[in-house]
Amino acid sequence: MSNIPCRRVRRIANTLEKRTSTLTHRDFELLRYLAERRGTVVSRRELLRAVWGYSDLPDTRPVDHAIVRLRRKIELDPHHPRFIRTVHGDGYSLIAPAATTAPSK
Repeated sequence: MSNIPCRRVRRIANTLEKRTSTLTHRDFELLRYLAERRGTVVSRRELLRAVWGYSDLPDTRPVDHAIVRLRRKIELDPHHPRFIRTVHGDGYSLIAPAATTAPSK
């Protein structure tokens, strides 16, 4: 029998594409942390401390890899993200998409 703990999985719906993506616990916590600070730049080091729980920060690459995985799950085009913006040299920011209006008939 394995001693590996089970992970809780969260689901979000991408209503623009009518698909559901499965988020790991870390994906969910990363997205939640960015959402709570929507519109502000969050540094990689802050994300490592808050989401990963690291106190010693030898490398910030795990954040970059996690952002790439998260974008694949929530963005329509991960190579041209609309929701998670990279602020080069500073970190990441979750941006609220512009409100769209239905075309008039």
